[in-house]
Amino acid sequence: MQHRKFVKLCYISAVLVSVFFNGCKKAPDVRPDPPFVGSAEDKKKLIISKKIDSIKQSLVEQNFKITSFELSKDSTSVIFNYENTASGAAEFGILNDSSSGDYYYGFSINGRELLEKNQLNYFNPKIPQNENQIVIIKGGNGEILNKTTISRLALSSMRVQIAEARESVGGSKELSKKKGEIKYTISTFNKYEDIKNEVLFNNYKYGLRYNMESKEIKSIHNLIPDNQSIGFLSGVYLFYRQDSYTALLDDSAPDWKLYDKEIDPSLFADNTPAYMSEVTFGRYGLFAMESDLYSNDQIKGALNAALKDTTSMTELQKKIVNTSTIRAYYSLGNLFSIGSTGVESLANFLNIAKNNLPNATQWADQPTYFRVKSLKDKKLLTGGTYIYSKKFDL
Repeated sequence: MQHRKFVKLCYISAVLVSVFFNGCKKAPDVRPDPPFVGSAEDKKKLIISKKIDSIKQSLVEQNFKITSFELSKDSTSVIFNYENTASGAAEFGILNDSSSGDYYYGFSINGRELLEKNQLNYFNPKIPQNENQIVIIKGGNGEILNKTTISRLALSSMRVQIAEARESVGGSKELSKKKGEIKYTISTFNKYEDIKNEVLFNNYKYGLRYNMESKEIKSIHNLIPDNQSIGFLSGVYLFYRQDSYTALLDDSAPDWKLYDKEIDPSLFADNTPAYMSEVTFGRYGLFAMESDLYSNDQIKGALNAALKDTTSMTELQKKIVNTSTIRAYYSLGNLFSIGSTGVESLANFLNIAKNNLPNATQWADQPTYFRVKSLKDKKLLTGGTYIYSKKFDL
């Protein structure tokens, strides 16, 4: 008993000694910046230089390429000239929260705002559209279902043509037989932006990860941008797509024009006038897996096995799926809940994909992709470089 008291006393003494000596330690010497040595003019130049460097850094962080800058004679402002190279795509995927109006062939849009801001804003050149446009409804299997000439390119006109195509084949049930095959993609990703660039191009900053349903992540709606790393060792996604039909504008004639007169050339520099050449209707789904325990190849193997039959997956493959972070996304909205396990979630996802769900009539006409062409040359709007000149006060 006395031995224990002695040990306890020694311990307390050691702690007190430690506290005493630590308290006697000299505080770190925090020295202020040395005083500026030089003239007032030199100090002013240094302040201006730091402000200019700060502006440069801000522009670079926004992915702008600085081409030149010029300081005003009185040094109170600076003009920066810089560029932004915005990427587009052969096809743009439609997300549930995409900022858009309506999707229809012939919709005139500001191509620059689509590429830089992912906004579908109407472009008005203030000249009348050309009448008597040839429009086509083509099944997902490639079959031409309807071809006609309309006098006005509008959402209502496209809906009427789709209804005519549906009736001409015998109704919605028969139209569903004109769908294309289900196409699957399995690939790796480090950012959700990678997925959009590969199968679902859409450059809205929060368009995908923010809207995905997840069992593991309760605060899923936390505005994590799609260009941010997922923070896991591995990331693999399974994507399916099935096209029902496409409504398209026939612009193949060499003398085809959307407008009666030529558009003012000055409008092309600021707006990149463009038009929606076709809209595809159908469905797609995305199943993403993230893991710190298994490699991309192991996750790919599990997904490929599940594509054949989830019931024949090995125990290791099931474990890979069950221990991964799962996220799911559907073109028609997250109408189907995540399962209680990863394997159950994957089985539900594949059931939807393989069995053509949902097949209710009210979900038959959902746009999933659209194409955009430049009014200048009828080429797909796959990107553009835009020049800026801006004055900054110092």
